[in-house]
Amino acid sequence: MKQFSITLFIVLFALVQLHAQTDTDPNKDYLDLTLEELLDLDVNVTSAGKSSNILDAPGIVTVVSENEIASSGARDIIDVLRLVPGFSFASDVESQLGIVNRGNWATEGKILLMIDGQMMNELSYATMVLGNHIPIENIQRIEIIRGPGSAIYGGNAEMSVINIITKTGENISGIEGGISHGSTENVPSFRKAAYLSIGKKIKDFEFSLFGKAEQGHRSDRTYTDLYGSSFNMTENTTDPQHVNINAKYKNLEIRGIYDNYKTKTRDFNGENLLKAYQMDYISQLAEIKYKYEVTDKLSILPKINYKRDTPWLSSEAPLDGEADEYYEYNRTVSRYTGSLMAAYMLNKQVDFTLGYEYYYDMAVDNLADDGATFWDGKKQISYQNHAIHFQTNLSNRIVNATIGMRYDKHNQYGGAFIPRIALMKKIRKVHFKLLYNRAFRTPSLENIDLNFGLDTIRKQPLIVPEITDVYNFEMGYKISPNFYINANLFRITLDKTIVYSITEDGKEGYDNLGKTGSQGIELELKSKFTKLSVNANYSFYTTKKLNQIEDYKVAGNSSAFLGAPQHKITLSAIYKITNNFKINSTTIFYSKRYSYDQYDGANQTVNLSVHKPVAFINMFLSYDNLFVKGLNVGAGVYNISDSKYSFIQPYNGWHTPIPGKSREYLVKLNYNFNW
Repeated sequence: MKQFSITLFIVLFALVQLHAQTDTDPNKDYLDLTLEELLDLDVNVTSAGKSSNILDAPGIVTVVSENEIASSGARDIIDVLRLVPGFSFASDVESQLGIVNRGNWATEGKILLMIDGQMMNELSYATMVLGNHIPIENIQRIEIIRGPGSAIYGGNAEMSVINIITKTGENISGIEGGISHGSTENVPSFRKAAYLSIGKKIKDFEFSLFGKAEQGHRSDRTYTDLYGSSFNMTENTTDPQHVNINAKYKNLEIRGIYDNYKTKTRDFNGENLLKAYQMDYISQLAEIKYKYEVTDKLSILPKINYKRDTPWLSSEAPLDGEADEYYEYNRTVSRYTGSLMAAYMLNKQVDFTLGYEYYYDMAVDNLADDGATFWDGKKQISYQNHAIHFQTNLSNRIVNATIGMRYDKHNQYGGAFIPRIALMKKIRKVHFKLLYNRAFRTPSLENIDLNFGLDTIRKQPLIVPEITDVYNFEMGYKISPNFYINANLFRITLDKTIVYSITEDGKEGYDNLGKTGSQGIELELKSKFTKLSVNANYSFYTTKKLNQIEDYKVAGNSSAFLGAPQHKITLSAIYKITNNFKINSTTIFYSKRYSYDQYDGANQTVNLSVHKPVAFINMFLSYDNLFVKGLNVGAGVYNISDSKYSFIQPYNGWHTPIPGKSREYLVKLNYNFNW
């Protein structure tokens, strides 16, 4: 806490010293934009078929630009999302990491992560496993809805939507390549990566190609399971490979993505394995779309998508004497999606969008074992879903409104109706947003297959969609040309919550177990000067009188979830020393957290542990155009105070916390050659 206080004091002192400066430079680098220009940035993620600026968008939105990411020296997407209010991270089984959203464990089917509008959540469990995953070098900007997006995106956008927009051929306009190397206190070569991108726009034709490969470790500390068995976490590796190809001619666009998140993991469900086993997440995606402009008011967008996932792939045979719980998993899920959306602008005050979407899922169990089948006793299973969605935007002097709905009909678990209403108004320096969203979580392939309520006689799984109601009220005020502040109150209630659990006889499965949720506040301060940009935010949640799920509860504290800090503070400052030389300082503070990780052998149970508050302090220096134009270098130190942070399992799953990395030193080098 002492180091956190010192850093905060230094940054605030710098703010006071620079208060008299204003932004007048017309250059469009992020650090050269004025606060007014930053708040006027367009976003597309909140509304179907229409872009809005941040203040007018019908959602609680965070936008992170390419320059912010580069200046911060972020190592992966976790470093970026940690700066977002209400976001933290926790561990699932086998050392896999996921997102906690406003206290709620959200990685399995509750948060939608997209790259260029294509869903990256895997199709078996609907998870989005993170940690040295998703390359950041190709990102143009990230648009984040801190709230539901089901009315537009369907049943994996229950709590938040993260849309990563990559660089176009025009952005790249040549060849760009780079390398990075990181070392920790205990491992000289903790991570290493290389990437290459090529892109160009030639009249009406535009293309881009990006590829990256990385080798790294989950941590460099020692992990100890419930029963006292330990191993060095460098055995748990993360070696992702990623390729993104895009071609565009006029209004026709084609994209392909290949993502192979290769990992090794030795920890399992509470007990360590005899060695680290390979576990991969392989995704192949393709999209073709065409924007047909019928008139200047009417446009039609047909789109076809293909997605093929082989997630949680553990086809490696276990060693003799391995834990009985360890098993092989090898299933492939393919999704074929066709959609058609029409957008019509009646006038400047009224516009409409109407869309239809159909997808067909087909899953195959690839194991030779005859006993490895789906719930119907077969090696192959399929599902299908129809959806319609509608939205209208209304603008007038009194209030701007967005009204929308979506209805999904699945052939196994039935239908889900999702309404949405947003009221927005900006009056001089003040803006207001009042939002109501109903959202849902689609039961995934494995939610259905491992359903405790499975009716095998009528061939009907009994699991149904998880339903969520979310209320947000945001008020923002532009204090001066250099300062902007806003506050957001939220309330999230979940019903028919889909929960994973293991019975006393060792059977695992999913069921709709009842109600949960959280409520709280998020505060943000943005300040922008000629040479200094500072973003600070505070977020708080409580689950008191909302959570009824036993596996999420903290004994003796009814206001907290397992694994999730109730208080979070972030402070990020970028100081432009010269036009080419920048320094970035980031501080992230988490309040105390709780976990069940103390094994009680006499009673065959686990007891509660309390984890002290922790702060991360990161520093990154970058220099552009070193010696020659296009050669950029950066160096940073992460977790300067070497905080002993751990990723906690946010449910009582008998898995001890995963130790985070120690202090890390990172060097980055890239070169841009523009044609």
